[in-house]
Amino acid sequence: MAAKPTREERRDERTTEIVDIAARLFAEHGYAETGVSELCDAVGLGRGALYHYIESKDRLLGRIHQRVTEILIPHGQAIVDGPGSAPDELRAFGELTIGTIAAYPDHVWVFMHERKGLSGELREQLRVQRHAFESQLASILEHGVHEGSFAVDDTRLAVLAWFGMHN
Repeated sequence: MAAKPTREERRDERTTEIVDIAARLFAEHGYAETGVSELCDAVGLGRGALYHYIESKDRLLGRIHQRVTEILIPHGQAIVDGPGSAPDELRAFGELTIGTIAAYPDHVWVFMHERKGLSGELREQLRVQRHAFESQLASILEHGVHEGSFAVDDTRLAVLAWFGMHN
């Protein structure tokens, strides 16, 4: 017989559900255009209960961004640290990026379009995380230049172009 989920596990599950619903709403209507009352209706909670799970609408937006970075950054680093050739790494990095977009389209849409809704510490945290992911791609490209697989004159421009094509 399976063990009954703990209070913390149930809370985490419900928070994840709220984050997923909010990602859908923010992707459909925009962060600024989605009110707390709409969120409450969509998740079936009153305002106080909703804030019990999310703390603030700003924190909720941060959690959506965090969901994306929690997938991309560790998996991206594993690719960079792996034994593969630069073309293999670049292919795997592309599969990671596209796979994340396919698995979490609403979250990624919010990640791409709603970062201006974040402020203070959350905005800075996201800036650092985005930079880390971009740096992983730059590392792969530089590895490819070093091993003679790629001819890249401007790594920063190549990173921006690569992400532009994948996003």
